[in-house]
Amino acid sequence: PTEAGDGPRQVERRAPSRSNRVRDLSAFMLGGLLGLLIARPVVRNSPSVQRLLTLHDSTLAPQAEVPDDELSPWYIPGETLPAQQPLASGGSGKNYAFVQIVHDDPKGPPRQLWRSLVMAKALHKFSRYPLVLIAELGDQRLGGESAIGVLANLNVHVVPPSSLLKPSETGIDISNPDHVEYLRIYVWGLTQFDKVIWLDTHAVLFRSMDAVFEYAPPLEWREEMACPSVQTRAAMLLVQPRQEDVEQMAALFGARHGAEWAAQGMEGLIGHHFDGDLPLLNDVGASAKDPWALSGTCIFGGNSSCSCLPPVRNGSSRRSFPMPMPALVFRSSASSDCFSTDIAAQEALVDGVRTNVCQHPLGSYWRDLLCEAWAALPEPPPEVRGFCEDGAWFLSTSSRPPLDRGDAEDVRPRANLQICNTFAGNGGAQPQSPVWTVDPKVNLQCFNMVKALSLPFVGGEVESRNWCWVGLKEYGCHVHLWEHYSWTEMHLLSVANGGTVPLPAFNALQDSALCDHRSLGASPEIGPGDREEALAWFKGNVSVYVLNLRASTERRATFTKNFGDLGIPFEIVWGVDLRIRGAWNDALKQGLIPASFDLGLAQQLANLKDNGMGPVLGTIGCAAGHLRAQLVAATRKSAKPISLIFEDDVAPEEDFVVRVWKLIREEVPCDWQAVSLRSGCPYGICVSPRLTRVLPDTNEPAWRCRHGVNYGFQGMLYRTSELLRLRRALRPVVFNARRPHCLDVDVALAAISDRLRYYAVPAVQAPGFLKETNQGSTRWSINMDTKWSDQAQVAVAN
Repeated sequence: PTEAGDGPRQVERRAPSRSNRVRDLSAFMLGGLLGLLIARPVVRNSPSVQRLLTLHDSTLAPQAEVPDDELSPWYIPGETLPAQQPLASGGSGKNYAFVQIVHDDPKGPPRQLWRSLVMAKALHKFSRYPLVLIAELGDQRLGGESAIGVLANLNVHVVPPSSLLKPSETGIDISNPDHVEYLRIYVWGLTQFDKVIWLDTHAVLFRSMDAVFEYAPPLEWREEMACPSVQTRAAMLLVQPRQEDVEQMAALFGARHGAEWAAQGMEGLIGHHFDGDLPLLNDVGASAKDPWALSGTCIFGGNSSCSCLPPVRNGSSRRSFPMPMPALVFRSSASSDCFSTDIAAQEALVDGVRTNVCQHPLGSYWRDLLCEAWAALPEPPPEVRGFCEDGAWFLSTSSRPPLDRGDAEDVRPRANLQICNTFAGNGGAQPQSPVWTVDPKVNLQCFNMVKALSLPFVGGEVESRNWCWVGLKEYGCHVHLWEHYSWTEMHLLSVANGGTVPLPAFNALQDSALCDHRSLGASPEIGPGDREEALAWFKGNVSVYVLNLRASTERRATFTKNFGDLGIPFEIVWGVDLRIRGAWNDALKQGLIPASFDLGLAQQLANLKDNGMGPVLGTIGCAAGHLRAQLVAATRKSAKPISLIFEDDVAPEEDFVVRVWKLIREEVPCDWQAVSLRSGCPYGICVSPRLTRVLPDTNEPAWRCRHGVNYGFQGMLYRTSELLRLRRALRPVVFNARRPHCLDVDVALAAISDRLRYYAVPAVQAPGFLKETNQGSTRWSINMDTKWSDQAQVAVAN
């Protein structure tokens, strides 16, 4: 179904007989032709397709929040704020922009550039204006991709300083550390804008500052410290760009030697140019009780010799009061360690125990923004990867040695014994994905084998993929999905069908002897009183949601009866059917689909032979439905510790409640965030008889989203307290138009499972937790709907 992530796979995958292979190829060709209707640039001349392709550009006005009957009042504000605008356009007819300057030491990590990603994510949530980055990036890479391209996806526009003024015109040498602060002169050179706000890269945004553009420039905010010996820094400047200001300030820079103002650096130059200190933002725009900006030392404390002063307005006397959260926070502390990826700098000994002292709301918020930005990239650098790993940041389980801790101790979070087992294994702090290494000659042999079987997506260079693994998955697992085969059996099936080679042997589950067996899915032993105790536990700890399309009345009747027979209360969450007029715009307004998502590009890439996907509209609706269900589950006031989200094409087994009760209490480790109750083609490591730790399939390239394993979103358990964090990591990965396979929401979650704690029940186990209702796949039907015409696309755009 649109909301059911894996339904189509039970229909589209068949045994590889010659006639079926012809039908597969025909269906793919039909899907490709239908997909061309919404792809670009193939049919760009069609008026209705042009309307569709410009859809995301027409949704840039402020967006309405989700209706109260869909979400609780705890709905996260940032989810539905206005989308970003093109360069030099603010959506309100005003040419405004935010600006940051990035200059990193080429010998070290680009930490200033990383901090600019945090501001880009914050502005994407809270502002309608773009971020301009003054930086010489050249061919610099971020996460294995062009830094300029990555930033463009966040509505960040990179402007090299040399395009504003040549070094010979200013005398500024960016290789000289003493000159770097004077790069701020270039902010006045952005004359294509009416006004710009420069923000220091050590600052982070908590709410919109767009209203500051309405004040008269120049205007600044700088921290105020109680000891005059400390030179304060400006963190924000409201500027009206003018070329004459640039030229005059450049001349001042050239004549700075011996000048009285030069001791104050860039602040002195600006003050001298404007004949005195600039007006202060908090003096003209905000009250002491509601400041525009504060220093992090004000919120979380300074040091013993120099503390922060509360803000002042209209000459009123300073007084102490509880500090509110401002729009802008400059530096997390005097050294701003919490606005960095250096975990070692954030740790201190507290009562002899190594503790990350940045685990306060400010540090956690900055970290979430950074890690969200990196979540959509395939290759984060080791420093960022470690920083974004919860085990390293929250639990201090990084590879660094303890700091005088004495005897080793359990660093896992305190367990709620109702929702996990403290002593259950989790596969280790950093388990490694199983890798199938094959000789290049053997890989060429496998390429020719799968090519002979006429798989529609076989193409490209032989070296681009492990074709022995492709054939094993396709003809061992995909065509036998949900048939309860172990990986050993699936390897033999693929060999028998000519899909792969018999040697070397490979199993996609480490420690497979522990959980890769059909018999482990048998009904558990149920003692006297177990059913009653399990049902009481279930009702007290598990909130149940079922994804269902409003039009799917037959499915609704089926699951209502099934859940009623088992005494399981549930709530329906409406799925997303993008065939309905206005549904696309509704999904954008509700934040289910990002306004920056390029449908045309995603469809174009999905149609490529290397992807072999065909139309994706139903897949997109499926992903949007799951994201809605996750948000509903995470924000309900009555939410219980565990949220269970079902798709409407499966039914729980008769002993389902007892199975879940036993699984949680006996086998699920206390670091868990998500558990799939049925995972087809499971990949990872067995950690208990009925549970695997899901890992990304590193045998497959990132551009395919590590596709082809860990299929299964039909019954998902989530730890409710972790659901928003998981969703924030998942959403940008799903809606990355350059990787259309990530639109499969189960594939996307598996692809980032090294950054989460994701477990699964392998589908080999029979009968297991869930069974099919044999009602087909609405998602697949929407993807392949032969009525999907050029006229129908107009409905999407309206």
